[in-house]
This record gives sequence, C-alpha cells and structure tokens, in this order.
Amino acid sequence: MCWGPGVSATIVGVGVVATVVTARRGDPIAFPVAIAWFTFMEALQFAGYMVINQCDNPINQAVTLLSILHIVFQPFFINAFSLQLVPEDIRRRARVPVYTLCGLSSAI
Repeated sequence: MCWGPGVSATIVGVGVVATVVTARRGDPIAFPVAIAWFTFMEALQFAGYMVINQCDNPINQAVTLLSILHIVFQPFFINAFSLQLVPEDIRRRARVPVYTLCGLSSAI
C-alpha cells in the first residue's frame, strides 16, 4: 500500500471518470478496460486500509486474494493497452506471442 486511504479514494474517483470518458469518446476498448483494471486495484488498496492488520477478518482475506489475482492477471491489461500504441501490423503479429507469455506468467 503506497498512499493512504484518502489518496486511494481520490484515485478511484479519478479512475472511474477516466474510464467513462475514454469509453464514451470511443477510444480502443483496451484503454477504458485497462484504466478500469487499475482503478479496481486502487479500490482494493482502499478496502485493504479498512481491514489492515486484521488477518482473521474474512474481508481482509478476500481483499488479499483479489489483490493477488489482480497482480497475476495484470500483464494482460498492460499489454492490451500497450498493443494499442503500436501500428496495426505489429499489433497483429505480436498479439498471440504477447498473450501467450501473459498466460504463462499468470500460470507460474
């Protein structure tokens, strides 16, 4: 946890707005989805602050599990976003190897 509950809550608010704005203006779907993914990460951090040091609390355990899963699948979202920043021909050629590596890293 890098910030504090106030900063995390603010980032969640900004992230929700950014997700909606990018979706409404018709950006490639990877942009609002990636922004939403990282907004969700910050929401998990905010939730973690509410139950910090309560290891027996089932909510703490659920937030921790979701946080781990968030990190496990994060490469898919980062790379989906990044692939939108390169020319279409490169994106088309790179998509399968990139997502294959993402899947392998998630499995590990």
